[in-house]
Amino acid sequence: MNASYCLVFTDEERRKIVEAFQIFIAKLMFAPVQVDAAPQAPASPSSPVRNAPSTTSARDRWARDRKGNELPNPEGCYSVDVHVFKAERKDTDSGAARMVVSFDSPTNRGSVNASCWDEKLFPFLAVASKEASATLHIVKNGKYLNICGVRA
Repeated sequence: MNASYCLVFTDEERRKIVEAFQIFIAKLMFAPVQVDAAPQAPASPSSPVRNAPSTTSARDRWARDRKGNELPNPEGCYSVDVHVFKAERKDTDSGAARMVVSFDSPTNRGSVNASCWDEKLFPFLAVASKEASATLHIVKNGKYLNICGVRA
């Protein structure tokens, strides 16, 4: 049985609906990222569960410029394979988006903090904090380390 509906709105109601959707979309775009375990497939005898082949492979994800273009291998960039044990979003006082990533020092003496300023990389860094090791692309700026890419 197929049901169809026709909704009629006034211009004022349409405007309110559009505003509500704009607020909803803004909240979705800037919601904190939380990665949980993969969801369990529902046990249903009528629909067999098929494991789809993995079509995504690990590739380098790079920070983007203001126009949204990836900037691969910036000057002074080097790659390190490390164990990321914490990736936490800490926006600056001025409101700039920033994620602070803590990982074991490559020299095996203590830990290192690096900042990522590109929000498009935040989900990949959050996933990297749950894995055994991750490849980070880092640029040193004075005494600070900035993450300009991640292999995910």
